[in-house]
Amino acid sequence: MLVSAQEAVKQDTSIHLPLNILDEEVRIGRSRRNHVVLLRDPEVSKKHCRLWRDARGDVYIQDLASTNGTKLNGHWLRAPESVSGAEKLPSVPAKMCVGDFIVLGPPPPPPP
Repeated sequence: MLVSAQEAVKQDTSIHLPLNILDEEVRIGRSRRNHVVLLRDPEVSKKHCRLWRDARGDVYIQDLASTNGTKLNGHWLRAPESVSGAEKLPSVPAKMCVGDFIVLGPPPPPPP
């Protein structure tokens, strides 16, 4: 069941976080300025990633140059090569499909 981003803020970071992306982007991170705030996860950056729907209705995700990265279906979202090589850039946007799986930062270690 889809929930609003405001309801998702209250969810624990270890469970699924369904979002209803209507006509504006959804930003995810530790900062309270995001639509989805994940305060309890130190692996998540203040401004970690964003999701949005384009005019055709397709949904995209972009890592916002986070420290620990974003994975879509097990593949890291990669930034384009920077000119200087020193600055970290947001990733190339990736188109999403129903049922895609997102991981923010490295996955948790397996239980002992």
